[in-house]
Amino acid sequence: MQKKLMGLLFVLCGVGMIVGAFIIEAAWLGLLFGTVVIGIAMLFFAPLLVMAPFFFLFGIGSTLLGSGMAMISAED
Repeated sequence: MQKKLMGLLFVLCGVGMIVGAFIIEAAWLGLLFGTVVIGIAMLFFAPLLVMAPFFFLFGIGSTLLGSGMAMISAED
């Protein structure tokens, strides 16, 4: 039972990280393209940094979500 509750916590944290990734990426893109010169320079010189916050947080959230699902579905 304790493992299933811990899995539920992992799933909730994973979903929170994924939602946070979308929110932070929207704010990051707003910052970059709000300052047009910096946004265009980032597209030309460092295009991977445009999506970096999303990839980082989405990867962590997916790992937590997968671990939580494995904990919930595991038989005691």
